[in-house]
Amino acid sequence: MNKKIRENGFQDKTESYSEMISYCMVKEGDKYPQCEPEKGCNGLAVIYDSKVVCLDLFGTEEVYTHYFPKLRDSAFRMDRTGKDIFPVEINEAYYKVLDTLDNYETAKKHPETGYSGAGSFSVVEGSDLVGFSLNIEGQLVHNVLFSK
Repeated sequence: MNKKIRENGFQDKTESYSEMISYCMVKEGDKYPQCEPEKGCNGLAVIYDSKVVCLDLFGTEEVYTHYFPKLRDSAFRMDRTGKDIFPVEINEAYYKVLDTLDNYETAKKHPETGYSGAGSFSVVEGSDLVGFSLNIEGQLVHNVLFSK
């Protein structure tokens, strides 16, 4: 972490990764396009090389909207460009996200017995993905899925 902070010219006594990301986004200015959460959505998928590498899904649109700026900024920081990088067509992206959600449904969920927060926390592991799921009283709060 210290190395990453130094590389970005960021100085902070707490060495907060969140603060470093905010600093870098301001420093990089208008490098990234303006992007706001779509109405009626409650999740964001990052697709790289035709693969869903990360998917965040929230229980409500309100919670998603709150976290969207950090998710967006983090996704843009992973952006790759160049002559060999091609954007994924919207229909393919939609299919990939649905396929990832299907894989989540069949993945094993391992409840964390030592979890001390509110609700229930489970580690998710499937053949193609890992992640976690946080629920309160049976209602989704946040799922995070990463491709293996």
